[in-house]
Amino acid sequence: MRCARCILMFLGTLCMFGVAVTGLFFWFAADWLAPVAAAQHADAIVVLAGAPERVLYAADLYREGYAPRVLLSRPAPDVREPLYARFGIKLPREEETSMHILTVSGVPADRVELFGAGSKSTVEEIETLRARYVAQPLRLLFVTSPLHVRRAGMIARDVLGGTKIIFAIVATPYERVPRHWWTDQDTARNVVLEVTKTLFYRLGGRYRTAAADDPGVRAGSR
Repeated sequence: MRCARCILMFLGTLCMFGVAVTGLFFWFAADWLAPVAAAQHADAIVVLAGAPERVLYAADLYREGYAPRVLLSRPAPDVREPLYARFGIKLPREEETSMHILTVSGVPADRVELFGAGSKSTVEEIETLRARYVAQPLRLLFVTSPLHVRRAGMIARDVLGGTKIIFAIVATPYERVPRHWWTDQDTARNVVLEVTKTLFYRLGGRYRTAAADDPGVRAGSR
């Protein structure tokens, strides 16, 4: 009985320790996901698909002379497009709205290049860039959301490793992350989602479009 009680006490203590460590991690999760880095001069500014706030900051960086051109991701279409189409509603494509934001914000259209053919994930976006520029020495400045910085960095290091591409990743200042992130519904959802996506990626998970799941499509991109 004494041995069983000791085992139960040990397991209980271990569980409490695990809960405490998990709670501590999530307390600082937003800081871990969003490491701060300064913008660096590059050959191109890369806007990863997602929030329009990323596009706003890319325009700022272009006007401030950090790079002479902007590379704009062409993401996969909204999964709800077919539903809206049934009712005669045409959703604007993200790259169209992003291009409009850039040009209105002072970036000449001939300084913007689209890349990708409907990327479903950050992995696909960066694989596309590797396939396009693998033989070239290039400096890229990625712009993304604060909570996406760490995972984007992991992916860029994995995908671009062994190439002549040098990169830096900065977060748009137009997306705010509250210090007590759990008090804001949208931020709380994004933190939990991003932690899950990061764990999924570290365990080998990759999101790709159906076309990209064909090994022949990905040949030479990794």
